[in-house]
Amino acid sequence: MERFEKWQALGNDFVLVDDAGAARLADPELGDDVVRRLCDRRRGVGADGLLIVQSRDRDVARMIIRNADGSRAEACGNGLRCAAAYLSGRARRRRTERTVPVQTDTGTQLCRVAPRGQGCFEVSAAMGSARVKPGVSPFPEFAGRQFTLVEVGNPHAVNFDGIESGLLDELGPVLSGFAEDGINVELCRLGAPGDPIETVVWERGVGRTPACGTGACAVAAAAVVLGHARAGVPVRVAMPGGELGVTVQPDTLELELCGPVERAFAGELGAPWLGG
Repeated sequence: MERFEKWQALGNDFVLVDDAGAARLADPELGDDVVRRLCDRRRGVGADGLLIVQSRDRDVARMIIRNADGSRAEACGNGLRCAAAYLSGRARRRRTERTVPVQTDTGTQLCRVAPRGQGCFEVSAAMGSARVKPGVSPFPEFAGRQFTLVEVGNPHAVNFDGIESGLLDELGPVLSGFAEDGINVELCRLGAPGDPIETVVWERGVGRTPACGTGACAVAAAAVVLGHARAGVPVRVAMPGGELGVTVQPDTLELELCGPVERAFAGELGAPWLGG
């Protein structure tokens, strides 16, 4: 039997396995088909992605992210925050705020984890620096929109011309096809100063998701650079699943992502289900 846990951050959900409780599932070379089956919402556990947490014989735990289609993602803000909360929950002092380092494909990232009740946590994560390229886009104009390219460990195409019903599902696959490894797409609606930036997200390897941590970071960074939001204070990004806060530092564009995460449940998978 292989043990797993299910975690979610504003509805952005993940199957989490570690190298102690699920040796086979925690193999970074796990086949794409197994990942797809795990993430299938009708025939598997159901998730936007798989988090592989490797902590055995390591000073700092490592997290590997696989998208629902089996592809590997360089970065995942909500997945990082879920992994940090999971690691914090294994510690003896579970009821106190802790700083948890997590190694990812983009480097070691520090997370502050504060318990908020049974299985619930508030987690802030240092997400590194954004690279915003206003006016520079590898994409053609689509539906009268120009997109700002933002790198936050993974690539994003951000547009602030409003949210049109159904357009995201058309735009996502088209724009992603213009990048060799795909790209994430965010459509945004600006409100009054200080109001949340309403955002919908299409994630490469997954599709439309209720929330995206790196997407919120990309939106906040682009908003600051383009003059839609202030640096140094939390920028509120409202997605269908809820609201995330992103602080963008002036000059460096260093990012801090903050929001809730929750442990949904744990379970076990038998070898026959995995094809073993």
